[in-house]
Amino acid sequence: MLVVVGGSVGVLGGLVVVVTSVEDVPPSSSLPRRAESSPPAEHDVSRAAATSTPTSGARGRVTHWVKLARRRERHMRATRYAVGYPVAMARPEINRQLVLRRRPEGLLRDDDIELVEAPPPALAEGEALMRTVYLSMDATVRTWMSRAEGYLPPVELGEVVRCSGIGEIVESRCEAFEVGDIVYSMPGWQEYGICRDDLFTTRLERGTPLLPMMSVFGATGAAAYFGLLDIGQPKEGETVVVSAAAGATGSLAGQIAKIKGCRVVGIAGSDEKCAWVVDELGFDACINHRTEDLPTRLRETCPDRVDVYFDNVGGEVLDAVLGALNMHGRVVLCGAIAVYNERGKPPGPSNYLNLISRRGRMEGFITLDHWDRFPECFNQLRVWAEAGLLRWREHIVEGLEQAPRALNMLFTGENIGKVVVKVGPEPG
Repeated sequence: MLVVVGGSVGVLGGLVVVVTSVEDVPPSSSLPRRAESSPPAEHDVSRAAATSTPTSGARGRVTHWVKLARRRERHMRATRYAVGYPVAMARPEINRQLVLRRRPEGLLRDDDIELVEAPPPALAEGEALMRTVYLSMDATVRTWMSRAEGYLPPVELGEVVRCSGIGEIVESRCEAFEVGDIVYSMPGWQEYGICRDDLFTTRLERGTPLLPMMSVFGATGAAAYFGLLDIGQPKEGETVVVSAAAGATGSLAGQIAKIKGCRVVGIAGSDEKCAWVVDELGFDACINHRTEDLPTRLRETCPDRVDVYFDNVGGEVLDAVLGALNMHGRVVLCGAIAVYNERGKPPGPSNYLNLISRRGRMEGFITLDHWDRFPECFNQLRVWAEAGLLRWREHIVEGLEQAPRALNMLFTGENIGKVVVKVGPEPG
């Protein structure tokens, strides 16, 4: 799925500010134009779990038009193979991997993850070998390390940590992918991973800018778009509150709410983040929940109460906003980064009874449930970006071995915007 840039030098050894203003948005000719260029990618990197599928009907969302597109693509690729198209680059000898050694308690520790070296996996028919370029740091990666039930099974001990990313096909026994193709898939925390022609792998157009794919035109953008518009259903003039407002998803959700004519109030964890979402992204206000009294500031910044709350954190922040909910208010449950690292079950929000008295609604969602509407989503995000209505940042961390520390940044609040780990060079 996708996101952007920011932070301070020295956080994890390597940091590059890639996009700082709307002028840096790629021109329309280089932005993705089709959903098949940018769906999210989430599947297990190990063969043992490769046949696992998302639960609760997500697979059923792969509709007829997707199947037809895949069939047409395979026919075109088969024609190329018939005339001798290359099926491999020079095969690498070593594949560095980060495997799960222990179920984390709280933030990731050094002994939870082990860096190992192994030969790249041999390919079965229908598989391709992907050289990882970028890994997307998303809070869901942390949930896959626990035993908690989710829409994908947990990563088993000894397996490569599951994670989506973008990379280059270096060897192929799959008609859908040829050597040199760029794909968005689920390589995991390793230099070389296997991908297949399935729900979780998407070939990108040649020349597609890769970082915007991580930051906007993928899972992050889809979460902001479908969560806010389908679940939140904001109306012009309403008040929308967004937690983790300086994060990858929250920053986009707030900007979309502004596009829809809403008053937008962010909640973030530092004065620097609050300044960014107000001064650069156009939020009407932002509350530093670490230094300010949240219930008091919600009353001050949301005098007409909260119509839509886009929740990325859960915990005490969710409870405080529930206390400020308006009549017929809507709460969008996108994530809960405040509680993912809790030891044991966190307490429930005490203000949930407001949903009754205020006739409110609280609903979660998974972006894969909206697979058939990805063309609508990414085309609209592209239109807004080209019009200068969306801004974003990426926080890039250099080196595969830094992935655990990069993931922790989502929970310690060290990042602004999308956290991306750069594993290898972009294709030339």
